[in-house]
Amino acid sequence: MLPNEILLSIIEIVESNKDLLVLARVSRVFNILSIRVCFKRYDLNTKSTSLSLKNHPNGLILFALCISVEMVGRAFEEVTYHYAHCDEVLLTFELHLLARFFLRLSSVIRVNLRFHCPHSDNFPLLHDAAIREVLDATLSKGCSYLHVETDSLFATTSQENLLIWPTSPTTESQNQFGKAEGNLEEEDKDDGSNEIALQSCSIQTFPPFLRPFYFDVLHANPQVLTELNFGSILCFSSDFSTLISSLRLPKLKHFGFQYVCVIPEVMFKFFLDHQHLESLEYHHIRYTSASPWDSGPARRVPCTQLHRMVVSPMSLLHMLPSVLRMPRLEFITILVEDDANLEEALWSLSDWEQSATLTLRFSIEFRNWLRTMMSGHTPLDPAEWPEAFLLTVETLVVDIGTWDLTTEIIDLIPPWVTLFPVLKELKLQTTSESAALAVRLASPVDTSLADTFSENLKGRCPFLQKVSIILGAVKWDLFLR
Repeated sequence: MLPNEILLSIIEIVESNKDLLVLARVSRVFNILSIRVCFKRYDLNTKSTSLSLKNHPNGLILFALCISVEMVGRAFEEVTYHYAHCDEVLLTFELHLLARFFLRLSSVIRVNLRFHCPHSDNFPLLHDAAIREVLDATLSKGCSYLHVETDSLFATTSQENLLIWPTSPTTESQNQFGKAEGNLEEEDKDDGSNEIALQSCSIQTFPPFLRPFYFDVLHANPQVLTELNFGSILCFSSDFSTLISSLRLPKLKHFGFQYVCVIPEVMFKFFLDHQHLESLEYHHIRYTSASPWDSGPARRVPCTQLHRMVVSPMSLLHMLPSVLRMPRLEFITILVEDDANLEEALWSLSDWEQSATLTLRFSIEFRNWLRTMMSGHTPLDPAEWPEAFLLTVETLVVDIGTWDLTTEIIDLIPPWVTLFPVLKELKLQTTSESAALAVRLASPVDTSLADTFSENLKGRCPFLQKVSIILGAVKWDLFLR
């Protein structure tokens, strides 16, 4: 047998990827070397525990992976698959290979999948079945994090609300995904079968053919799921409302709900059933009728464990319980996309009782917002400002997104932040590629701008101790005291 180095140099000369795959089936050594050469041509690392299939000829790569895994075995920490074209025949073939690949793995922890859904009233049944095959294979290998999205944002009229939901997981789904709630003595028995280990599930879009799968997998073992996210469900579906209404997840810690249309009473019931949530992301919600949160009983729903929250002003005001019902809330992020409702949302936080960090994340231009806000009030009268009543906000994070820090912002920030009565730390964050002023503000050489900025803040904010300038992943600190 030739040394591996010589074999590798010979295999590298092989031009055809198909010939490489033939060599990979000769022996274990040829498999390792041939697959390494094949993957190298597409910048894939055979030794990595993460695999990303996004912009590659996925059919070829998946076939190579199947050959490799069947011969030498493999486990992955993370696998990501995005469809690369819309040919339904080729995609169906790819999906069968992907399912075969997952079934041959010993285990996989995190899986991110993006599927193509044909935009027609007649979904190809083979394609839909192949997607289900992939999802079933994924969960059979102990996947604990599953993210699924499709390119189908809207279902057609004929596809809406035609499903008859089961009231409990079917016997078939229990066998496939794990046990549902039942007799405790029977549940304690270890029959050696693979139980679902899914701890985190992210569902983006809600095509009809995947709805039974989502229902089954979320109900198969509710004692395990700790994180659940829904997004991009843009049209009303009674199926989706039925799904949300049926959920009872006693271990759920994080719930994400963005860009969704839903019946408001359904969400009211969900929060009543999940008062133990610790983290919540809730924004860009469209209710199908008037919000019950504006009434007294809904505003008094307790969220006794909630620690962190990301919301829009509208959802904070009209779609969630009062902060008085959130005694452990320490971190709140408000998404600022226009001038509407932010001031009213800040007024609603005046009841906040926990020492807190407030983040304002701007997607509008922060400079214009700040200028407009300052000109709309009498700066010398704090009674007009909601910020003056935020008696527990000790840390303020101002995330201006891709906008630049400007000299006007630097001039307007001190009179604004002085309104926060107990502020101890200020963070200014930007991801702008041309944030020259932020670099200058943090410069150890020319400190004139930083000194002026610091003196303005010192004189106005008696409790402020530190200002942080965050540019991407780089952070500079200015200590005032």
